[in-house]
Amino acid sequence: LKKHVEVSSLKKKVFLLLQLPCFIICFLFVCLLFFFQRMHPRVMHSLPKANTLDHGNEQSGKDTTPLPFKQAILSIPAITQMRVNSLVFDFIVNEVQHFSIVENTSFHKMVKGLSGARTPVCRKTLMKHIEKTFLNMKEAGTEILQHTQNVCTTADIWTAHHRSFNGITCHWMESDTLDRKSAALACERIRGHHTYDVIAAKIIQVHAEFQIQGKVSSTVTDNGKHEELNFFLPPHHQCAMHTLNLIARTDLDKAASQQGVSRKLYRSAMEKCAAIWNKAHRSSGASDIIEEIAQMRFVVPSVTRWRSEYHAIEKLMSLPESQLNEICDQLKVAKLHPQETVFLKEYTAMLKPLAYSVNLHQGEKNCYFGYVIPTLLSLKAKLLEKLTQVHFSTHIILEIIKAIDTRFAAVLASHEARMAHLLNTTGHASSPQVTCSTLDDEVQSSPCLFSHRGLVFTPHCNRMTDKHFEQVLLLRYNHLY
Repeated sequence: LKKHVEVSSLKKKVFLLLQLPCFIICFLFVCLLFFFQRMHPRVMHSLPKANTLDHGNEQSGKDTTPLPFKQAILSIPAITQMRVNSLVFDFIVNEVQHFSIVENTSFHKMVKGLSGARTPVCRKTLMKHIEKTFLNMKEAGTEILQHTQNVCTTADIWTAHHRSFNGITCHWMESDTLDRKSAALACERIRGHHTYDVIAAKIIQVHAEFQIQGKVSSTVTDNGKHEELNFFLPPHHQCAMHTLNLIARTDLDKAASQQGVSRKLYRSAMEKCAAIWNKAHRSSGASDIIEEIAQMRFVVPSVTRWRSEYHAIEKLMSLPESQLNEICDQLKVAKLHPQETVFLKEYTAMLKPLAYSVNLHQGEKNCYFGYVIPTLLSLKAKLLEKLTQVHFSTHIILEIIKAIDTRFAAVLASHEARMAHLLNTTGHASSPQVTCSTLDDEVQSSPCLFSHRGLVFTPHCNRMTDKHFEQVLLLRYNHLY
């Protein structure tokens, strides 16, 4: 009996061992089925149903075609009318657009299509909102300046399309973080002659409106001959960038036009370059020829900006001689003589430090009074290094160095400028933004108020009144800076 029990127990164990693979296979099949249901629901849905179900459906005559999956619908919150009005306002201000654009049919159609049949504000409502926002911005700016101990202002006059505007900006340092802040205070229309009494009256008026008369440490203007401004304004500084531009435009031209070999080369080379630029500027066909040959568009230099002239010459000299000659042949202008080409290449290499210095002082945020002296000293050192590398322009370099010492004599001898440089240098170890907050360190260049993306002084801006033009421009400047 005991032997029989052992045999029976052994049979059960063998039976269980034989059943184990079946359980494993069934478990794996269930897992695989679950995986396909999760990852490939469409494939599983297309598989035939069980035979009993299919047979029953066939007998009942029901359609066994699987139902299509519904596409998920994203719930996007509706755009409110207030949001549409805010976006239209931002567009008008940031792009300096004329107010009549909100009455344009295509503009209405675009706004309705994007917002779900919402309509933009009317012109009258837009103008009221801009005027109200401008007043709020002015009050907030005055409140901020009340808690500031020292500020520096800049003033500049620009003329275009027979209208002149006097732009005034203000710069100060946050006492806690030593971060520089900027704000546009005014951009008023100036009528008549730009005499010193008219300019001084406008500046004093703006200072009084924002209650900063006793806080202005200095006022930066261009290098116009308005010495009388010193009797009406706080300490007056001349724009460093404008002074460097005068050196490059006036003193350099005077030195290059002196008697000698360089005079003939300078004048003839510049005349031939000007002929190419004039052709490209006046004729679209000539511009297309240049683009086809050189695979680029030529820069037509500005009359008042030497930096643009330097950049235009640099682009010309970057072309191979064969392409440059082909352009001259196609445009039917005189070719550059090999000696003139050598002179222009020497010209661009020699004056590269000067062009860099001019560009450096055009900065709006990272340009400090403490940068002026080190920039001038570095510029002079770089020019002296070029003396051994030039063949035609030795006297030009010497005249530029002499002009730097003459025009910047007051700055180089200024105790405040030296202190600003010293504090700026010591602050670089921790932060390149740290400069003196009690001296005239805020800004040493005229405001970039008129250069917002080329949208200022364009024909469509002429449709605005002087008052609305100022409001939109100041709102845009103060919003960005």
